[in-house]
Amino acid sequence: MNNNPNIKVERSQADKFLDTIGLIGAVLLILIPLIYYQFIPVEIPTLFDLNGEVVKESDKSTIWTLALTGLISFFLLYFLVRQPNKFNYPIKVTEENAQELYSYSATMARKINALTVWLMVFITYGVIQVALGNWTELPFLVVLVFLAVILSIVFSGFKKMSSLKN
Repeated sequence: MNNNPNIKVERSQADKFLDTIGLIGAVLLILIPLIYYQFIPVEIPTLFDLNGEVVKESDKSTIWTLALTGLISFFLLYFLVRQPNKFNYPIKVTEENAQELYSYSATMARKINALTVWLMVFITYGVIQVALGNWTELPFLVVLVFLAVILSIVFSGFKKMSSLKN
Protein backbone atom coordinates (compact mmCIF):
# COMPACT_ATOMS: atom_id res chain seq x y z
CA MET A 1 0.00 0.00 0.00
CA ASN A 2 1.29 3.47 -0.83
CA ASN A 3 1.85 6.27 1.66
CA ASN A 4 0.73 9.12 -0.59
CA PRO A 5 -0.75 12.14 1.19
CA ASN A 6 -4.53 11.98 1.42
CA ILE A 7 -5.73 15.42 0.36
CA LYS A 8 -9.03 16.51 -1.14
CA VAL A 9 -8.94 17.49 -4.80
CA GLU A 10 -11.84 19.57 -6.06
CA ARG A 11 -13.25 18.73 -9.48
CA SER A 12 -12.66 21.48 -12.02
CA GLN A 13 -15.26 22.53 -14.59
CA ALA A 14 -13.35 20.44 -17.14
CA ASP A 15 -13.52 17.44 -14.80
CA LYS A 16 -17.28 17.87 -14.41
CA PHE A 17 -17.67 18.16 -18.18
CA LEU A 18 -15.59 15.00 -18.77
CA ASP A 19 -17.63 13.09 -16.17
CA THR A 20 -20.86 14.23 -17.83
CA ILE A 21 -19.68 13.27 -21.31
CA GLY A 22 -18.62 9.88 -19.96
CA LEU A 23 -21.96 9.32 -18.22
CA ILE A 24 -23.80 10.16 -21.45
CA GLY A 25 -21.68 7.54 -23.22
CA ALA A 26 -22.44 5.00 -20.48
CA VAL A 27 -26.18 5.61 -20.89
CA LEU A 28 -25.85 5.16 -24.66
CA LEU A 29 -24.06 1.85 -24.10
CA ILE A 30 -27.36 0.61 -22.67
CA LEU A 31 -29.79 2.51 -24.89
CA ILE A 32 -28.28 1.60 -28.27
CA PRO A 33 -28.54 -2.18 -27.80
CA LEU A 34 -31.99 -1.77 -26.20
CA ILE A 35 -33.28 0.22 -29.17
CA TYR A 36 -31.80 -2.03 -31.86
CA TYR A 37 -31.97 -5.47 -30.21
CA GLN A 38 -35.31 -6.46 -31.74
CA PHE A 39 -34.12 -5.48 -35.22
CA ILE A 40 -30.70 -7.15 -35.36
CA PRO A 41 -30.38 -10.65 -36.81
CA VAL A 42 -29.83 -13.74 -34.67
CA GLU A 43 -26.13 -13.70 -35.57
CA ILE A 44 -24.08 -10.50 -35.30
CA PRO A 45 -20.45 -9.77 -36.17
CA THR A 46 -18.13 -10.21 -33.18
CA LEU A 47 -14.69 -10.24 -34.76
CA PHE A 48 -13.30 -8.00 -37.47
CA ASP A 49 -10.01 -8.04 -39.37
CA LEU A 50 -7.76 -4.99 -39.81
CA ASN A 51 -9.80 -3.94 -42.83
CA GLY A 52 -12.94 -3.87 -40.69
CA GLU A 53 -14.44 -6.89 -42.43
CA VAL A 54 -16.34 -9.52 -40.47
CA VAL A 55 -14.30 -12.59 -39.51
CA LYS A 56 -16.65 -14.21 -36.99
CA GLU A 57 -20.28 -13.99 -35.98
CA SER A 58 -21.94 -14.96 -32.70
CA ASP A 59 -25.36 -14.91 -31.09
CA LYS A 60 -26.90 -11.45 -30.93
CA SER A 61 -26.91 -11.53 -27.13
CA THR A 62 -23.15 -10.93 -27.42
CA ILE A 63 -23.95 -7.25 -27.93
CA TRP A 64 -24.69 -7.11 -24.19
CA THR A 65 -21.22 -8.44 -23.38
CA LEU A 66 -19.71 -5.54 -25.27
CA ALA A 67 -21.95 -3.01 -23.52
CA LEU A 68 -21.40 -4.56 -20.09
CA THR A 69 -17.62 -4.58 -20.55
CA GLY A 70 -17.71 -0.88 -21.42
CA LEU A 71 -19.96 -0.07 -18.47
CA ILE A 72 -17.87 -1.97 -15.93
CA SER A 73 -14.69 -0.36 -17.20
CA PHE A 74 -16.26 3.10 -17.15
CA PHE A 75 -17.70 2.89 -13.64
CA LEU A 76 -14.57 1.34 -12.13
CA LEU A 77 -12.48 4.26 -13.33
CA TYR A 78 -15.29 6.76 -12.64
CA PHE A 79 -15.17 5.90 -8.93
CA LEU A 80 -11.44 5.19 -8.71
CA VAL A 81 -10.58 8.66 -10.05
CA ARG A 82 -12.10 10.15 -6.91
CA GLN A 83 -9.16 8.74 -4.92
CA PRO A 84 -6.03 9.93 -6.76
CA ASN A 85 -3.90 9.21 -3.68
CA LYS A 86 -4.35 5.50 -4.56
CA PHE A 87 -2.74 5.92 -8.00
CA ASN A 88 0.85 5.01 -8.80
CA TYR A 89 2.95 7.97 -9.91
CA PRO A 90 6.22 8.23 -11.85
CA ILE A 91 7.69 10.43 -9.09
CA LYS A 92 7.51 10.49 -5.32
CA VAL A 93 4.34 12.18 -4.07
CA THR A 94 5.00 14.78 -1.40
CA GLU A 95 2.83 17.28 0.44
CA GLU A 96 4.26 19.96 -1.89
CA ASN A 97 3.43 18.30 -5.21
CA ALA A 98 0.40 16.19 -4.24
CA GLN A 99 -2.25 18.76 -5.18
CA GLU A 100 -0.85 19.31 -8.67
CA LEU A 101 -0.16 15.60 -9.27
CA TYR A 102 -3.58 14.49 -8.05
CA SER A 103 -5.43 17.16 -9.98
CA TYR A 104 -3.55 16.47 -13.21
CA SER A 105 -3.77 12.69 -12.97
CA ALA A 106 -7.48 12.76 -12.11
CA THR A 107 -8.22 14.93 -15.14
CA MET A 108 -6.05 12.68 -17.31
CA ALA A 109 -7.94 9.59 -16.07
CA ARG A 110 -11.26 11.29 -16.78
CA LYS A 111 -10.16 12.05 -20.36
CA ILE A 112 -9.15 8.44 -20.88
CA ASN A 113 -12.38 7.20 -19.32
CA ALA A 114 -14.59 9.43 -21.47
CA LEU A 115 -12.74 8.49 -24.66
CA THR A 116 -12.82 4.79 -23.81
CA VAL A 117 -16.56 4.73 -23.14
CA TRP A 118 -17.18 6.61 -26.40
CA LEU A 119 -14.95 4.13 -28.24
CA MET A 120 -17.14 1.35 -26.83
CA VAL A 121 -20.27 3.27 -27.93
CA PHE A 122 -18.84 3.56 -31.44
CA ILE A 123 -17.92 -0.15 -31.59
CA THR A 124 -21.34 -1.19 -30.24
CA TYR A 125 -23.14 1.03 -32.72
CA GLY A 126 -20.84 -0.13 -35.53
CA VAL A 127 -21.42 -3.82 -34.80
CA ILE A 128 -25.15 -3.21 -34.92
CA GLN A 129 -24.92 -1.26 -38.17
CA VAL A 130 -22.84 -3.99 -39.81
CA ALA A 131 -25.29 -6.63 -38.54
CA LEU A 132 -28.20 -4.68 -40.04
CA GLY A 133 -26.39 -4.32 -43.37
CA ASN A 134 -26.24 -0.51 -43.12
CA TRP A 135 -22.42 -0.60 -43.03
CA THR A 136 -20.26 -3.07 -44.92
CA GLU A 137 -17.43 -2.92 -42.38
CA LEU A 138 -16.43 -1.47 -39.04
CA PRO A 139 -14.25 1.59 -39.81
CA PHE A 140 -10.98 0.45 -38.25
CA LEU A 141 -9.39 3.87 -38.83
CA VAL A 142 -11.83 5.43 -36.35
CA VAL A 143 -10.85 2.83 -33.74
CA LEU A 144 -7.17 3.57 -34.41
CA VAL A 145 -7.72 7.31 -33.98
CA PHE A 146 -9.46 6.74 -30.63
CA LEU A 147 -6.61 4.51 -29.48
CA ALA A 148 -3.95 6.95 -30.70
CA VAL A 149 -5.58 9.83 -28.79
CA ILE A 150 -5.86 7.73 -25.63
CA LEU A 151 -2.20 6.68 -25.87
CA SER A 152 -1.10 10.27 -26.51
CA ILE A 153 -2.90 11.34 -23.32
CA VAL A 154 -1.15 8.58 -21.37
CA PHE A 155 2.33 9.39 -22.71
CA SER A 156 2.00 13.16 -22.43
CA GLY A 157 0.59 12.77 -18.92
CA PHE A 158 3.45 10.55 -17.86
CA LYS A 159 5.94 13.05 -19.31
CA LYS A 160 4.28 15.99 -17.54
CA MET A 161 4.08 14.21 -14.18
CA SER A 162 7.68 13.05 -14.48
CA SER A 163 8.78 16.65 -14.98
CA LEU A 164 7.26 17.83 -11.68
CA LYS A 165 9.53 18.24 -8.71
CA ASN A 166 9.67 15.51 -6.08
